[in-house]
Amino acid sequence: MTDGYVGNDFEVISLVKSLRGTSRWFPFGTGNSVNRYLLEEMARHGGGEVEYVLLDAPGDEVARKFYDRIDAPVLTDVRLEFRDLDVYDVYPNQLADVWEERPLVIHARYRNPGKGRVILRGYRAGEAYSQEIEVDLPGREAEGDAIASMWARARVDDLMARDLGALQGGAFPDVLREEIIEVALEHRIMTQFTSFVAVEDRVINQGGQQRTVTVPVEMPQGVEYEGVFRELRSAGPMKHSRSQESLGYMQSLLGSLSLSLPAPETADRAAPVRRGVGKLGDPGDERRERDAARALGRKARERLAPELRALVEGGAPPGPTVQVTDGRVRVRVQLRKGAKEAIEALQEAGLDVDLILGGLVIGEIEIEKLRELAELDAVERISAA
Repeated sequence: MTDGYVGNDFEVISLVKSLRGTSRWFPFGTGNSVNRYLLEEMARHGGGEVEYVLLDAPGDEVARKFYDRIDAPVLTDVRLEFRDLDVYDVYPNQLADVWEERPLVIHARYRNPGKGRVILRGYRAGEAYSQEIEVDLPGREAEGDAIASMWARARVDDLMARDLGALQGGAFPDVLREEIIEVALEHRIMTQFTSFVAVEDRVINQGGQQRTVTVPVEMPQGVEYEGVFRELRSAGPMKHSRSQESLGYMQSLLGSLSLSLPAPETADRAAPVRRGVGKLGDPGDERRERDAARALGRKARERLAPELRALVEGGAPPGPTVQVTDGRVRVRVQLRKGAKEAIEALQEAGLDVDLILGGLVIGEIEIEKLRELAELDAVERISAA
C-alpha cells in the first residue's frame, strides 16, 4: 500500500519479478495522484492486480474486492497453444493468472493469413480446464492499424524488463537499447530512449539575451509540499496528509494478512561450487572431474545457444537476454520438422511449458537439466526466451 513516490522504480519492479514464481503481488495505490507506472508494473510482473483508493472513496469496497479475488481466481497456471496459425513474437512470455473482471490480453504477430485455433489451458478451482477459440487472421485489416502500436509497446516492455537492475543504474545493455529504439522508431512510440520533439514556429529572443523564466507548477491533487520536500521546510511539524489517513484506513480493513514465502536460495544453482580437498586429493583431479561433468556432448553443444552453453559448462553469470530465477532459466525450444507431438518428451525432460506456437515451445527448466533437454531427438535449437 503506497503512493509510489520512492525513486527506485526499476529496482522495485526487478525484485517483484524475481519473486514471481512463488508469489502474487497486489499493489494498492492510496491517493489521487499516485505513481501508477510503478504500481501497474508491480502488478504485471507480479501476476496480480492493482487497485486504487482515492481520497474521497471508501476503502472497504476495495478491500472486499481484494479478498474475493484471491479467494477464487478464475484461472491459474495459464498456457496458450496456437494451432494452424503462423504466429510469432508473442507477448507476454509469462502469462498471468486470470482474475475476476480482468481479461487476458495477448499481443502477437503473424506471417500469413489463415484460420486456426487458440487453445487456452489452465486450472479452475483445482480442475484442469481448456477452451478452444476459433481465429481467422485476415490478409489485411485497415481498422486494426492501432494493434501494431500495442504490440510494439508490449515488445518494448519485454525488452526493458530483461535487465531492470542495469536500467536503474544507468548501464542498460547497448544491444537491448538499440533494439528498443528500432522498434520505437518503426512504430512511432515513446520509450525510455526515444521521445517526441516539439518545434516552435517562432523563436523570440529579445535583445539577444537568454532569459530563465520560472514557471510555477501546482502540486498533484492530494499531495502536500511538505510530504515531498520536507527537508526544504524544516520549520514546524509536517502535516498529516489525506493519503496517510487513507493508507491507515486500508491497513485496518485488510487486517494482519501475511504471506509466507520460501527463503530464497543464497547461491545460484549454476554457480561453481568450491569443494574442500583431503590429504590424498589432488586439486587438479577435482577440477578435471568437475569440467568433465559439465562438458556437453556434440548434440547439446550444437543445439544450445552460446549464452545457454556458457551457463551450463562454466557457471557463467546470465547475460542481459537470459532470464534466470532460482536456478531456472526461461528458454525457447525450436522443434524439428514433424516433431509437433514431442511436447510430452520435453515435459518429461523437465521443461515447464507455457506457450506452444506450432514447432516453437516456450517454458522454464532447471539449468542442470538443459543438457538432457538438448539431447532429445525432437529438438532443433534451444535459445533464451
